[in-house]
Amino acid sequence: MKCVNRITIDRTLWVVFAVLFLGMVGSAWLPVEPIVWGLPFWAVVALVMMVVTVIVAGVAGWYYGWPKTGEPQ
Repeated sequence: MKCVNRITIDRTLWVVFAVLFLGMVGSAWLPVEPIVWGLPFWAVVALVMMVVTVIVAGVAGWYYGWPKTGEPQ
């Protein structure tokens, strides 16, 4: 059961990172920069996605016990 959960979590992490990456790329590629509440919308979206990516990576690292040096995987 633990192996199945780990595979599901691995797959979910890849999907989350892919969605965040595509969102950041898309926000840089979009030709129109709407201003919402005085802020450039796509730039704010990209920055928020970068922060969320760091948080997700930190949670994933904590879940997998990173960094453990000198221990076999």
